[in-house]
Amino acid sequence: MASNNAKVNNKEKAISDAIFIERIKKENKYYKIYDSYTLNKNITKKLVNTEKPQCVSVQDRKLTEEVDEEYIKLIEYQNLPPNKKYILPLTESQNYGWDCKVLLPETMTDPRLRFPIKTTDIRFNAECSKRSGTMASKKKS
Repeated sequence: MASNNAKVNNKEKAISDAIFIERIKKENKYYKIYDSYTLNKNITKKLVNTEKPQCVSVQDRKLTEEVDEEYIKLIEYQNLPPNKKYILPLTESQNYGWDCKVLLPETMTDPRLRFPIKTTDIRFNAECSKRSGTMASKKKS
């Protein structure tokens, strides 16, 4: 009995190994290595090795190498707000402020939409004290 179980287990192991090997061969057939490298998106500053501050004046501090236009454009693109980078909002939170155009032009003369405070408590008290003459007597003395 034990020998029959061992034979069955060996057959099952052989079958599972064959299936596993076949799977690996199929994966390797379609596996492709990509070797394209890009600039790290977290770099937003120009990396400059500077001299000691006592030795070099501020005017003499310049970049030792010219920076590629590609890197400058990439950094400028990263600093843009999301509505300038993408056509549609990527997240639900970006939906709220995506179209932030002024719907009505703000004019100071339009009385329908502008309600300025005409008087305040301080101004009201000052006008009342002027009328009663209490401020005038304080200024004279």
